[in-house]
Amino acid sequence: MMAWIPIIVGALTLGAWLFGSEAMAEVLPWVFVMKPNTALCVLLLGLALAAGPAKMVARVLSTIAGSLGLLTLLGYALGQDLGFDSILAADFTAADVEPFSGRMSSNTAICLVLISLGILLRGSIQHLRPRPSEWSLI
Repeated sequence: MMAWIPIIVGALTLGAWLFGSEAMAEVLPWVFVMKPNTALCVLLLGLALAAGPAKMVARVLSTIAGSLGLLTLLGYALGQDLGFDSILAADFTAADVEPFSGRMSSNTAICLVLISLGILLRGSIQHLRPRPSEWSLI
């Protein structure tokens, strides 16, 4: 049931980036705080939660979101633009301030990787306490 919150937030934010404009950013600046890749990952993780722990679709969706987080961290570590940050939508909000416009923050990328790991491990080894999926939340 709670999976609908990230689905709605991710879908609305991604839609604002895809169909929005600079004029919309002036009227509703708070919508564009979350970057397009982050909105996509939040949407994917919400869909993975809604799918359930034993579903292959949940594993695929959380793997995609975690991979985007890992690629973002790799970009930060290398100090390079790997080219996927502005595939969904061009970042027109801070292009002159940020060195890699459209890139989610490193803290966000780490959180997305850990949430993805939690979803991937959610259905594993049920008899252990704490469960492996809970380790990524520590």
